[in-house]
Amino acid sequence: MNQYPSNPNRFCMQYGILCHIKLNKLITTMIIIGIVLYVLSSKTAVAQEIPPAVVIGTASYGGNPVVAGTEITAVLYGNNVGSALTSAGGKFQITAVAVRGDTIRFTINGVSANESLLLTDNGEVVRLDLTAVLAVPLVIDNSVEANIRDPLGGALTRIFKFHNREKTWSFYDPDPVLSAVSTLKTVHSNEAYWIKVYLDTQVTLNNRSMWLYSGWNLVAY
Repeated sequence: MNQYPSNPNRFCMQYGILCHIKLNKLITTMIIIGIVLYVLSSKTAVAQEIPPAVVIGTASYGGNPVVAGTEITAVLYGNNVGSALTSAGGKFQITAVAVRGDTIRFTINGVSANESLLLTDNGEVVRLDLTAVLAVPLVIDNSVEANIRDPLGGALTRIFKFHNREKTWSFYDPDPVLSAVSTLKTVHSNEAYWIKVYLDTQVTLNNRSMWLYSGWNLVAY
């Protein structure tokens, strides 16, 4: 015996209330599913369409640029939303996944930076110089020995520096006999040095790898 009615309309007329209840539940369920799918697809589309923020600048500890390779991290609600490694001079560029109204905080090699960034628009490109204070003060050794002599080792012959304002020269010679009369004591950024070596050599000076060739080389810091 067929358990289904041969005439659905007559069946629904007999049991009209039950049919309407089931139909209404089905329609309601389909509407809810449609709304959920729409919201999820909308959020995905928005996340894909809004451009990120780009932050460029420099990072320093107590006014001294961090070394190349220091990690800078953008943090939003405790999550990493972008990171980059610094180049020479503490320069960095980060692409941060954030939108208008977000406040991005930063860390320098895990140490919280003093600065934060409130985004006023989507897809902003902002310059921001970051600073941080180490729990243990950073000791900077600007001596000519630590910055040039030691990295070059036995390849170094002599160093000269011209002081443009005074129109004078200072020099450094690694020979212990001449150490007492050497007048060049320290090395600083944004200055140039004439460095003479015995042979061609690859060396890292001021966090930059470079080749120096036998004879005199003009090196900008």
